[in-house]
Amino acid sequence: MFRAADVTAHAHPEWAVDWSTVDVVTDSNALVGLMNWFRLAGSPKTVWPPNQLKLGFDIQPTGGRAIVLKRAILDPEVIRERETSRFGHDVRRYGIHFESVATAPAPGCERGLDHFRVIQYDLGGLRLVVCSEIDAYMPSEADGPLPASPLPPAHPTARLRPRLPLPSRSADIAVVPAGTVLPQSALMELKTEGMPTDGPPPWIHWNRTYPGLFFSQTPLLLTGGRLKDTFMFVHRRRVDSAEFRRTVASWKHMQRGFYRLVALLRRLQKIAPVFGAGEPFTVWARRDRLELEDLDRQAEHSLLGPEDLARFAPTESADACLLGIMCG
Repeated sequence: MFRAADVTAHAHPEWAVDWSTVDVVTDSNALVGLMNWFRLAGSPKTVWPPNQLKLGFDIQPTGGRAIVLKRAILDPEVIRERETSRFGHDVRRYGIHFESVATAPAPGCERGLDHFRVIQYDLGGLRLVVCSEIDAYMPSEADGPLPASPLPPAHPTARLRPRLPLPSRSADIAVVPAGTVLPQSALMELKTEGMPTDGPPPWIHWNRTYPGLFFSQTPLLLTGGRLKDTFMFVHRRRVDSAEFRRTVASWKHMQRGFYRLVALLRRLQKIAPVFGAGEPFTVWARRDRLELEDLDRQAEHSLLGPEDLARFAPTESADACLLGIMCG
């Protein structure tokens, strides 16, 4: 994320991130995971399975006002169990197949495997920097992609690494320029929904779908309706329209989830510098509570190094801005 942000800021200074003013650095999967927990823990109708799957979040203080939040790494066996439905098949395969037939590699990105975008925005007064995986973009919405600007050279010691572990600092990650810079308005999420053998088309489970669209700020949703193993129709929907936003505002349960999320992020931001003397820790979401534990040593390889943490150091302008907010 940090290497991508630095490269982009070099090409487009107007998109640079002032890291000293950031409150939370995370990815949309972590935020969606917290929203799902709020939804389940807050409903009296929730029936928790006897062997509830672990849901954890690693927190790293930065020395500034920001915390780094990401999903805790689970055991591979737990991941396989989560990705397999009670019917015994891989529940991801429909989405993978739908994406393969509905998309084509963008020019210059034929060798790309996954695509991510890093964005910054305010949520309830918190400044967030969020990384999200992007499924596709709609060329007709791009209105002519912006030309990619020359990239700064990688660190002299950088090498193209085919596998983990990644370098201990982001400056050592090699960059291969490709593709073009696309506007946010062209990005699209792809989703599949099962159809009943008789009756109306499938109803989208918005309580599971919309938070991911919101946290990634993805404006377009392409839904493939399938009957057993056959896709029957495709529906395109804009979720950033004024009409749809009014609909979202009426979902009181989801709105409460957003408010609770902001409150929890603020709480974690206050706890991080003092819990364990400011050392990284893990938050485990249980049925009705959150539990804090010291970070597992196996996860230490994913922590930010001193060079990347240095970018979060408070500056005079950030201190003045914070003082203005507190005294205003």
